Amino acid sequence: MLSISSSNLMGMWIGLELNLLCVIPLFLIKKDMLSTESTMKYFIVQAITSSCILFFPFWSEMFKFSEMQYFTSMNWSENIMQTFMIIAIMAKIGSSPLHFWFPSVMEGLSWMNCFLLMTMQKIIPLMMLFLLNKTTLIILFAFFSAITGAIGGLTQFSIRSLLAFSSINHLSWLIMTTMLSMKMFLLYFLFYLMISLTICLMLSNMNVNVMKDMFSMDKMKSPMILIIMMNFISIAGIPPFLGFFPKMFMILELMQKNMFFITFIMIMMSLVTMYYYTLMTYSIFMISKVSYKNEMTKFMKLTNMKLSMTMMLSTLMNILMSLFFLMKMIL
Repeated sequence: MLSISSSNLMGMWIGLELNLLCVIPLFLIKKDMLSTESTMKYFIVQAITSSCILFFPFWSEMFKFSEMQYFTSMNWSENIMQTFMIIAIMAKIGSSPLHFWFPSVMEGLSWMNCFLLMTMQKIIPLMMLFLLNKTTLIILFAFFSAITGAIGGLTQFSIRSLLAFSSINHLSWLIMTTMLSMKMFLLYFLFYLMISLTICLMLSNMNVNVMKDMFSMDKMKSPMILIIMMNFISIAGIPPFLGFFPKMFMILELMQKNMFFITFIMIMMSLVTMYYYTLMTYSIFMISKVSYKNEMTKFMKLTNMKLSMTMMLSTLMNILMSLFFLMKMIL
């Protein structure tokens, strides 16, 4: 809240560091080597990028009063400062080509910590982009994130890595919202937040880590498999599910801004993500032989009731919101 309500970069930086101090203990709840390694990687990356964000404005001010002051007439130092700050922010949120740490950190975290890393930890850095000048560099990072997120997900067998690369692809859309408006950013982020929360809750409850875990007989007999299939289709952005509508609104806004090339690339890369999510969903659908009426009673007894209701209500909300936007388009 401190960062969101702040109107300057220093206030946002303070909130960013407080957020880092709070999230590190959460990552260490699961006490094993993988969690510790992932937490250390995350802390090192965040510490370096935060130092860069703090250093570059001071460097810019010192440069203005140096002997090379004549450069400042062309805003040279300010442009260099903004360029390095954008690079530091993109490294902080795992944007390609500075995404090297993101999938490996995801692999060692619990599902709920993965949810935090994919969503909540990106809010403050993306909000910082609104305070910086809109440059071609931001579009370049969105371009690379769209391609890396789509192509990288094709070779993944771990669901955490798959969601990590999918998150990088979605990050390209979130980066482009900073070129448009705060309203568009909130719209896309809230939709992505809702779908990601449902998926992570279900995968955590089913104890799924790799693709083959989803095809075990015990999990195939669970009615939850239908919910997870719907949410995979939704996060892929396939109409008429909820994940399609923020992308559609984004495409319309980008076309109005005459950003045709980056829009084309993002649409093409979204088709690639649709491919691997659809392939996974189709495989689950073809393998599962479920008698849902008989299994529902067992499912509700074995599963935490509050967690089950949360996931089902979230999925129902996805469906209702999809129908609402679909009717709004038709009418």
